[in-house]
Amino acid sequence: MFNQQHQQQQQQQQQQADASRNRGWQAQKEIPCNQYLCPQSFACVEYPSHCPCPYPEDRKCFLPLAPGEAQHDASFVCQRGPPEKGCEEVRKRAMGRW
Repeated sequence: MFNQQHQQQQQQQQQQADASRNRGWQAQKEIPCNQYLCPQSFACVEYPSHCPCPYPEDRKCFLPLAPGEAQHDASFVCQRGPPEKGCEEVRKRAMGRW
């Protein structure tokens, strides 16, 4: 009995996630953008590195560039936390230094 309820619940969650994902793809198709369309914010920007973080309270932390990587190709993560932490910890982790 419990297993059956659990399976039904999982199926419903999967269907909801699929529907949400499909709405996101549909919304992206309808936004006019001749450059790069950011997947989370739907902002139209020149380069992926110009995408804003999805939430205003997030801080954009750029990861160290790989040799030969152009600045506009830089990868970043959006981090939330106390301002005094900054992005240094993110950079250290990205470089394999804890």
